[in-house]
Amino acid sequence: MHLHIWTSSNRKKGLGLPLLRMSIPRFFEELGLQQFICEPYAMNVAPNAILEKAGFRMEKEYLTIPGSMNFEQQVCRWVMERPADL
Repeated sequence: MHLHIWTSSNRKKGLGLPLLRMSIPRFFEELGLQQFICEPYAMNVAPNAILEKAGFRMEKEYLTIPGSMNFEQQVCRWVMERPADL
């Protein structure tokens, strides 16, 4: 999952957490997930703060190249288990 609010005028308005909270149940239900993992760039404060507020647990921070178009970077691995009520 990527956590981006592309339009800069929409940033810093408190939209990230409500949008993520609305999305999480849909990801679990529609994709049949048992576990949800997100690995944002460790130096990008906003997505890491949102994941913590949304109830994700930080599992670890490590150095990796996330994809073929990325540079080597520290990422934080955030994990959420499927809630029992879904």
